[in-house]
Amino acid sequence: MPVLAANEGGPTETVLDGETGWLRDVKEVGDWTAIMRSIVTGAIPSEVLHTMGHEGRNRVRELFSKTKMASRFELEINDIMKVKRPPVITRDLWLLGLLVVGSLGGLCYPLLVR
Repeated sequence: MPVLAANEGGPTETVLDGETGWLRDVKEVGDWTAIMRSIVTGAIPSEVLHTMGHEGRNRVRELFSKTKMASRFELEINDIMKVKRPPVITRDLWLLGLLVVGSLGGLCYPLLVR
């Protein structure tokens, strides 16, 4: 059976309107009921519904299977790892930290020596 879904968010990636199901605006109730009415009344032949459902299952298997999603995720992570980023602690920040620690040590030294 084909899918009837909102034309926003995730369904726009998974459902091909008119091929694997229908995408409709959530605010247009009449558009949703028209599709459902055409299915119930037989205005859309059962062979068409069967074909659309079959195409939808194939699309999900080809593009969104665990294996395919894991592969795409791995590619994304590999792309992220290739991006050159500045070091988290720069030389200037390191020197500033040493200056602060040294200054605090110098200020606290007289208190510790007593």
